Amino acid sequence: MKTKILNPDKEGMEKAANIIRAGGTVAFPTETVYGLGANALDPDAIEKIYKAKGRPSDNPLIVHISDVSELSRVACRIDDMILAIAGEFWPGPLTLICKRNDLIPEQVTCGLDTVAVRLPQNAVARRLIDMAGVPIAAPSANLSGRPSPTKALHVINDLDGRIDAVLMGDDSGIGIESTVLSIDDGMVNILRPGIIGRAEIEDCLIKNGYELPENSIDTNTQGHKDDVKIPRSPGTKYRHYSPNCECFAVTGSLKNIDLKRSGWLEEKFSGFLDDETRVIDFTNLSTQAVINRLYHSLRKLDEDNIKRAVILIKKDESSEYEALLNRLHKASDGNVYEL
Repeated sequence: MKTKILNPDKEGMEKAANIIRAGGTVAFPTETVYGLGANALDPDAIEKIYKAKGRPSDNPLIVHISDVSELSRVACRIDDMILAIAGEFWPGPLTLICKRNDLIPEQVTCGLDTVAVRLPQNAVARRLIDMAGVPIAAPSANLSGRPSPTKALHVINDLDGRIDAVLMGDDSGIGIESTVLSIDDGMVNILRPGIIGRAEIEDCLIKNGYELPENSIDTNTQGHKDDVKIPRSPGTKYRHYSPNCECFAVTGSLKNIDLKRSGWLEEKFSGFLDDETRVIDFTNLSTQAVINRLYHSLRKLDEDNIKRAVILIKKDESSEYEALLNRLHKASDGNVYEL
């Protein structure tokens, strides 16, 4: 298969939309990471996503729509709390778990009776969905387990020859995947943290007249264990976002990291601090800046044939930090240490 490289002009957009309608696969930009899209109503097209990525068949996909009015096309029994949250944060980096409409094939949801739905903020993504005339199912446009792509070049490096087309666009402005949110009997669960966090969601619900008991919003920072049969959210079961090298993350207050980093590195890596080990020091950056650089930095480790890496970040109390910690837990297979 020869992968077409398409520009997001009128001609390129029309070609991309035609590929989607014909049951093909197109990688496209979003504000979070690049997605690999196919017609969410076509089971055969969905199978092509799993095959191209080498994605486990028990890892559900997110369905992308171009307008809030399209939610009822892919979901049913949509309650007022979901609509309130969608009204506040859509378009944007938030995915909502809803009851699945019968039009959505089981290949999208891995047999679950729920479907993950997002309305992206990126204008190219929304225009593609609109022009295709169908909702688009799309995980990240990378080989399964690899760091997610935030640049078109990342997509080409992973999937050239595996997919029909790459729709070129700007680098992803956020740099990690969306927050995934479920609502069950008034309980709000953040299944995958993102830059929209607990405080913002709580403020939205209170503003819309919902009384929330203390600790009614639960956040899943580390993700599910691999023995969970089918997760309701993508990106929570398996090791994800990972470079090929052994990876460690160190977090803590800036003071503690400055005081303890040398001793910790010598203790953990005695005899291994060589040219094949890279220390990535993010402590002088804001959490959002680290998020924006994370996946590119992880990919660079493999490009440079690094065998082990230590990533240093400073701890804070933001929702962005929760999301960053979640990605580091998955990328390092749990090798996260607090100083």
